[in-house]
Amino acid sequence: MDAKKEAEFDKAKERVSEVLLKLHSCGGSTRAVEQAVAALKRIKKTYDLVTVVGWSHTCGSVCVPVFLQGRRRYGALNSSWLFHEACRQKQDTMGEPTA
Repeated sequence: MDAKKEAEFDKAKERVSEVLLKLHSCGGSTRAVEQAVAALKRIKKTYDLVTVVGWSHTCGSVCVPVFLQGRRRYGALNSSWLFHEACRQKQDTMGEPTA
């Protein structure tokens, strides 16, 4: 969530009281989710944030902390979820990532 999206939320805050965030993601980078969670925490100060993982959708890996930001959270019975231990990759001497 970049500054442009947050600016759009600020423009609408007088007309809107709820933000519905529909998620369908297999994951992403830790840095990106940290930024998204920080933005959602700011948004929650003004709006009622609702997070949804819909019918046959996926919430994997770093999608889960985003989902948890909702004051109200809904997950479809047939949605898929992936939880795993966090890890960091280091680069070997050839510049290739290693686990």
